[in-house]
Amino acid sequence: MPSYTARELERESGFDRRTIAYYVQEGLLPRVGRRGPRTRYPQPFLDRLLFIRRVRQAEEEGDVAPVSLAEMREVFERIPPALVAAVAKGRIAVTPELVSSPSTAFRMPQMPGGPVAARESTGPRSPGAPRAYSRAKRRLDRMRERDSEEWPREAPEAPADASRGVEEASIVRETPALRAELWSGEEHEEPALASLLALLRRVARARTEHSDDGVETWARIRVTPEMVLSVRGIDEEDRDLVERVQREIRRAIDRG
Repeated sequence: MPSYTARELERESGFDRRTIAYYVQEGLLPRVGRRGPRTRYPQPFLDRLLFIRRVRQAEEEGDVAPVSLAEMREVFERIPPALVAAVAKGRIAVTPELVSSPSTAFRMPQMPGGPVAARESTGPRSPGAPRAYSRAKRRLDRMRERDSEEWPREAPEAPADASRGVEEASIVRETPALRAELWSGEEHEEPALASLLALLRRVARARTEHSDDGVETWARIRVTPEMVLSVRGIDEEDRDLVERVQREIRRAIDRG
């Protein structure tokens, strides 16, 4: 079975090392024991990354509704590795049935050479991001602290630009705080829509201003089948905030 270095995973999947480490922390990728510069990662590791990439592309094209990380975890628990690999290689398309968590049994897409058994949801979906500031901030900070432990840096191919490194370190520390700063305590409900949108705007601006690769990233927030909100500068790590904005907009529409 093929295996890959951390750098090869970045190249093959299109995800940077920090995002991959985040996925490991979220339980989306299998753990492979102690990690180091010479660690090699098995094919299922890359298959899951490519599967996530395909799902995100399907979201961008409007083929499926946004899939949270908790829902993605459920997908990996529900479908067999062979189906993950088939989707990763583009042999099977991403469909709503593939990534949803139904309340009744359904039949998965057929794999070449034989059917895939129907699966049934075993319970309610995982709860969303924590409401309290303290829990949210601790969790986000813990992810950042563990990044370096999960993915030790390999020797750079060329001398690093010192000023760029400081700037990157600044945004890594700043963004979790921006995302978490409006959570106001255990006894309070979720922030109002205006506050969430203001926070989303600040996070997007911070990421855009510190981006140096010239690549624009967009998040599509599907509010209703007819309404999609696009935000520039939001990436995978901001998905908990995006999901809160999505829920709050839907509530505002329902109240209106």
